Amino acid sequence: MQKVVTTHRQSEIAKAALDTKKNSTAAKCSLTAVADEYLSPKEAARFLRCSKSFLDKLRCSGGGPSYTRVGRKVLYRKIADLEAWMRQRRFTSTSEYGSEFR
Repeated sequence: MQKVVTTHRQSEIAKAALDTKKNSTAAKCSLTAVADEYLSPKEAARFLRCSKSFLDKLRCSGGGPSYTRVGRKVLYRKIADLEAWMRQRRFTSTSEYGSEFR
């Protein structure tokens, strides 16, 4: 009898763990969708194919992509900010460069 109760209890624990896992997976999916929109400076540099220090310098001197600061953390919005900044820097000829891009 003792073994059956333990098995039944283990079954209940396993079901509860599975339900918790399903709920946390759904929460992770929604958080992942939001988290995918924001990139750390390192991830943004990888996306732009430049160095992190280049982005750091642009944040100090100006002229870089827009960013959000949450406490000490710097975040870049992938689609809205990084891609818009890249579109501003598109040229068909080197004679089109302005002084701000040199």
